[in-house]
Amino acid sequence: MSHSLYLHPADPQAEIDVDRLTGRLQTAGFLELKDHAPACPGPRLMEYITYLGCSPALSSGGVEAGLGLHRFDEPRWLGGDAFDRLRFPGCGHGITDGAALLQGSGEWRCPDCGNSGRLEDIAWRRSAAQARLFIEIAPVFPREAVPADALLQLLGNASGTDWRWFYSRSRL
Repeated sequence: MSHSLYLHPADPQAEIDVDRLTGRLQTAGFLELKDHAPACPGPRLMEYITYLGCSPALSSGGVEAGLGLHRFDEPRWLGGDAFDRLRFPGCGHGITDGAALLQGSGEWRCPDCGNSGRLEDIAWRRSAAQARLFIEIAPVFPREAVPADALLQLLGNASGTDWRWFYSRSRL
């Protein structure tokens, strides 16, 4: 199973000027844009992602990694493939399939006790988030690739909002 590092605005309602953002990321060497093709890693990607364990494969100076931009008109949940046990707030019963829970109505109900609430109330433990824009970097080993402060600052300066990250199954 392949996993990705997802970056997203901290505010799920944030509307990001994607052209401005990708232009700044391209100028910084984080990504490259080619005519009518998806974004691909830029020559300075490794300066913006800190690999704590195994690095991605390197070949002829470039990184063999995928980079994706996922845009939505309305805030949408992505992720849910947790590496720590997730629990429902209040009752503490375990969540068995976080990804499936995110596909629902935005509400949850514990099957063991009937406790209920909103998805935002769950401590997702860096495994899911809600946003209109996600930047995906794959493949990574969860918890072994983290965005450098310089990347979070670059994203913030280009978009006017703070950014966060999580790990989940790859979409690329």
